[in-house]
Amino acid sequence: MDEAEKQPFLAEAAALLFPIDWPEPFGLVMIEAMACGTPVIAYRSGSVPEVVEDGVTGFIVENEGQAVRAVCDLGRLDRRKIRSRFEERFSADRMAREYESAYRGLISAAAGHTATAFAAPNAEHRRDTRPPTNYRRPRFFAALECRPRASICIHRPSHWMVEVDGFMTDNVRELRPRIPDTEKITINLGYVDLGQVDLMVQEGFYSNRTDFIRTAIRNQLERHADVVKQSTVRKSLDLGLRTYSREDLEAARRAGEMLHINVLGLATIAQDVTPELARATIASVSVLGALHATPAVKAALSDRTR
Repeated sequence: MDEAEKQPFLAEAAALLFPIDWPEPFGLVMIEAMACGTPVIAYRSGSVPEVVEDGVTGFIVENEGQAVRAVCDLGRLDRRKIRSRFEERFSADRMAREYESAYRGLISAAAGHTATAFAAPNAEHRRDTRPPTNYRRPRFFAALECRPRASICIHRPSHWMVEVDGFMTDNVRELRPRIPDTEKITINLGYVDLGQVDLMVQEGFYSNRTDFIRTAIRNQLERHADVVKQSTVRKSLDLGLRTYSREDLEAARRAGEMLHINVLGLATIAQDVTPELARATIASVSVLGALHATPAVKAALSDRTR
């Protein structure tokens, strides 16, 4: 596959799977996907927590089971936001500023002073190339200690980073409308517990509090995976994302069939389905997770929803 074929291939993908379990120092393929607006599902290893913003540009997972469940959450991500974050963090302009910072360090070293040049992909874009006084270096970008006559090797980036502006945001493919976050969970924690969470975030183990909580929930689900699997089979649940289009329901009506929606995950009844068509074709609705449908359709099926 050449570069011309790679862009549409990545843009049309639902996600990029990055199941690397070794400390990859960067992972260029991740930002290539983000350049196309494609989210990344990656193991928490190496540079992943500093490249992928969990819940924004993709999902950080601990194992295969969590990766499978993350696929069900892809609809919550905004592909244009992913592209926007790529431009803010990994564009040619950003790269040039960081290189300028490195060169300033070399110039300072040549004058007989020890300097440190920083590469800060997680810091917000600044015109002042000097690092802030409270800046903490990302783990996978070691500080470049510049001394007189030191031999410095600078990586030449791929043309994806240099020529990124040639791949415009119009090429970002929206595979499906973004699913809004409709379920909010409030968790009460003691101050010490909350402080320990913040400490883990500060030490770089998690991107933020939400990343920590999401990871803890996924670990518990993984711990009880066998029970969940057995219950799913026993209750004949469809696991994952299920969409019922108007064409699907019209075909069921022509065939004289009544559908039983029994989903663990997300069930979506298309926006153009009328209440009359829904009542004529859907016998029952049982959803563990979320049901997306128009208020009129939900009202029409209220007596058939468990």
